Amino acid sequence: MRELIMDIRKDEYLGDALLRHGKTGIPSHVILNKTLPGLGATYCEIEADRPSIIIEPNVPVIINKEKKHAHLMGVYKGVTTDQVINYLRKHKKRPKLMTTPESFYKVKQAMEEEGIDMHKDFFLLFDECEKIVQDIDYRESLELPLNDFFLFRSKAFVSATPILPYDPRFKEAGFATLRIKPNFTYRKPLLLVTTNNVLETLYEVIGESKRKVCIFTNSVDTIDSVYKDSKHFKQSATFCSDNAIEKLYDRRYRKASSSIDKLDKVNFFTGRFFSAVDIDLTSKPDVILISDLHGAEQSVIDPATEAIQIAGRFRNGIRSLTHIASIRPDLDCKTETEAKVWLMGAASTHKEWNKLCIKASNPGVRDMYLSAIETSAFGPYIKNGELNYLMISNYIDQERVKSLYRSATDLREAYKQVHYFDVTHEDRQHLLSDEDRLARHRATTRKGRRKILLIQFERLEALRFSPHQKDKDRYQTYIGRLLTNEKDALLYDCYLRKGSEYIREVDFNEKVITKQMQLLGSGTLKKEQYIRAKVLTRFKEGETYTRSDVSTILGALYRKEGLPMSKRINATSIKKWFKVEEINTNSIRSFKIIEKTKI
Repeated sequence: MRELIMDIRKDEYLGDALLRHGKTGIPSHVILNKTLPGLGATYCEIEADRPSIIIEPNVPVIINKEKKHAHLMGVYKGVTTDQVINYLRKHKKRPKLMTTPESFYKVKQAMEEEGIDMHKDFFLLFDECEKIVQDIDYRESLELPLNDFFLFRSKAFVSATPILPYDPRFKEAGFATLRIKPNFTYRKPLLLVTTNNVLETLYEVIGESKRKVCIFTNSVDTIDSVYKDSKHFKQSATFCSDNAIEKLYDRRYRKASSSIDKLDKVNFFTGRFFSAVDIDLTSKPDVILISDLHGAEQSVIDPATEAIQIAGRFRNGIRSLTHIASIRPDLDCKTETEAKVWLMGAASTHKEWNKLCIKASNPGVRDMYLSAIETSAFGPYIKNGELNYLMISNYIDQERVKSLYRSATDLREAYKQVHYFDVTHEDRQHLLSDEDRLARHRATTRKGRRKILLIQFERLEALRFSPHQKDKDRYQTYIGRLLTNEKDALLYDCYLRKGSEYIREVDFNEKVITKQMQLLGSGTLKKEQYIRAKVLTRFKEGETYTRSDVSTILGALYRKEGLPMSKRINATSIKKWFKVEEINTNSIRSFKIIEKTKI
């Protein structure tokens, strides 16, 4: 595919650059590579003097644009074909429709009912076009408008990070790539942190921030894992799809939304917010990207596309950009070249099986070939007897991105090749790793969990006996995260007072450990008594505290003492020590301290 290049100047929007080059709008039959997010390509088409249909991969983008452009109609789930018809009747001169791929059929039906030849009269812009390649494996509906796309007389793909699909129809239609080349310095600083413990590294990075923190990851499972392991993130917001909200751990007690509204101190965003969405903040946030290869392989982030898109979401800029990534040398994946070789071999074999199946005269032979063809690993790359070019493009791209995470060097070099970032690389290793965290989460028996915890207690001894206070503080932080219930705390008491050898001698027997700790007098009980004294000092009778403040104070006290933060230790736990009056003012729930409870 031939490439055209057009320069753009500093502080110039795409529409201005196009006009300077003698073009009144986005040209037809191009895959427009903006190079930089936020150049106003979508705005350019919304304001262009022609009827337009703009396809956006996700609903939040459409809602965001609708708020800013009164003459634009968004078409997505909940919007009916009749509403589209009414809009077309009212905006006959220059209608502007913005739709998801799934709702494109409503636009098509409305056009047909109104007798409009949309293929002739409308310009079709497929925005953030890399998504059709990146997400097609789990969202087949993305390709629904594609056959119609090639029927339009005027059409274009656009993105700051396009992925050129292996679809021959682009070449047959005479498409070219139009690359926007900035004539100014635009690189952004990025800190790449490779680590064996994503969570601990995330704590370190957030601890250095005094501003709002926005965390982007491709996996809801990763967000849940972070949430489960730390009360620090209870005062956070998660932005994801409605379906993902339903699956969130402890979802009834979490702030979650499918559209961007008020941000909290710490905010998690899933893939649907990586591109196109404008996040308007008065201050510049600290932005963190997470790739948790041990917890969720799908959380890989592509330096060449997703990282660039995320960096461009904030219209007022960002204070810092950090990518925290785990590395897996054993990751099962292929390089781009290896993926293409595999596809060629699989396609050739699949084709040969079809020929042999047709020629087979013996029904048994034919059935064996049919069975092999139907269960073939190449099956997903065939659709209606033809090559599925989007799935082929998706496979090559996914394998390419995964292969970057087999070594820190490969990932660092991938960032350097992008030419969008000035990369600084750090490697941070921790005594406990992501695999240790997942081992605790995945333990299926209480005895199995006790075995895992004991090993991790022992591994932390270097910090426990360190002469440096900083190491001892880190030890207490680790222990506070390991102990999530009373049983864990009891095991920890036994470890401190009787040692690892004793616990293994009694074969981790819970009853024996419990009895032994009762005979010695539980250290946890003593700490609980200490906590009570601290709580009674910290909270004053007659004063009013928000639930958030209460939860934060209690959490800090428990963590400092290495006590388990179970679900029972939350804002309402204050009632263990005080009689309180619950107050709700302007939707802010608070407790007024009345008096101390009796022991």
